[in-house]
Amino acid sequence: NVPFMIVLASVFVVVLLLAGYLPARTVSGFGILDAFRHKATSASNTIFSHRNILILVQVMISGMLILSVLIIRDQLSYISKKELGLKISDVVAIPFSESPEVFENTLRSMPGVESFGYSQRLPVNTLSYDGRVVNVPGFTQQIGVESCYITPEFLETYGIKILAGRNFVPNQKADSNKFIINETAVKTFGWTNETAIGQKIVWSTTTPGEIVGVTNDFHLESVHSTIPPMVMLASLRMSSYSRAFISVRINHQNSEDVRRMIEKTWRELNPQGAFMMVTMTDSFDQLHESDHVFSRVIFYFTMVAIFISVIGLYAVSSYTAEQRRKEIGIRKVLGSGIGGIAYKLAAPYIYITILSMVIVIPVVYRLMSQWLATFAYHTTITWTTILISGLVIIAMTLASVIIESIRAALVNPIRFLRDE
Repeated sequence: NVPFMIVLASVFVVVLLLAGYLPARTVSGFGILDAFRHKATSASNTIFSHRNILILVQVMISGMLILSVLIIRDQLSYISKKELGLKISDVVAIPFSESPEVFENTLRSMPGVESFGYSQRLPVNTLSYDGRVVNVPGFTQQIGVESCYITPEFLETYGIKILAGRNFVPNQKADSNKFIINETAVKTFGWTNETAIGQKIVWSTTTPGEIVGVTNDFHLESVHSTIPPMVMLASLRMSSYSRAFISVRINHQNSEDVRRMIEKTWRELNPQGAFMMVTMTDSFDQLHESDHVFSRVIFYFTMVAIFISVIGLYAVSSYTAEQRRKEIGIRKVLGSGIGGIAYKLAAPYIYITILSMVIVIPVVYRLMSQWLATFAYHTTITWTTILISGLVIIAMTLASVIIESIRAALVNPIRFLRDE
């Protein structure tokens, strides 16, 4: 991408010019006599010196990234552990097969296949949508719902629980005008699980029917979206529309062999078809792939920022120790201990680090709260996470400056005083 490369080169050149100009401008402003009298750098010892401000900004950037990484890690951990309302481990989904009766009989006789069921769409997946409206008694306006045709075995395969009423009966034509809804639909319609059974609704403006069951809520999409009200219909006909997918629960011990047998059988029955096998756990992970990418990018930036901060702090602490070598020598001659001298050298950087955290915490808290708000279901920012990030920053600072401070404090004072 040529425009991007031009921008990148321009940024590189500007940074180089600034990096060279600022020190050159400072040095050129020194008076000759002041420079020889060591007065040229006296202004840099103030709390608002350029050096301290740059260190503060550097540590703030590292602190922001470290705290952000910890919050993102907490959210991704929350997502991976969140109860989805269904069991997707060891479940794969494949397309509708021609000669469905033959394929079903093969699956039933296949060792390692525990159960299977048809559905129009898949949970925790974006391969298919079916948004409809329903007319509910007592509501003047239609209510938007998600819909899905299923066979009775679908609920069993995914471990979805019937909380009230019953499941569909296999191949029962009387269930053609019956519905199963989820808990969110029950609450949206103003009922309870028990009172929902037997209620009449009109699905998609043309299909009246009766509610016979209520299931627990389960995720259709990522946790960025709330669980919508859902209406499930009985799939009674062998068609690639209402039975677009076959979900198969496989025994974990020999899953690879079973997958190969399923694929081989499907291809034999569908020589012209395009085979696809969706592993439902992978499907869920793919829904949140952008979040994982975002986490990795922030992590890499954090590592770079920490490295730059550590190198910068080490260089500045070495420079400060060299500047204050006369003071260190006098303090040692007057009886100051190594610990006291090391603390004296390291203390300004510790104070800068604490100040940076005071500034960073409210800023990151607000920004990451906005990011967490993009998830319908998310964790909270805890004081434990904030405390850990603060300790990491302080440890980073100490590791950068304390070694050089101790080394300076251990030097023989005669060496410094003789040079003076």
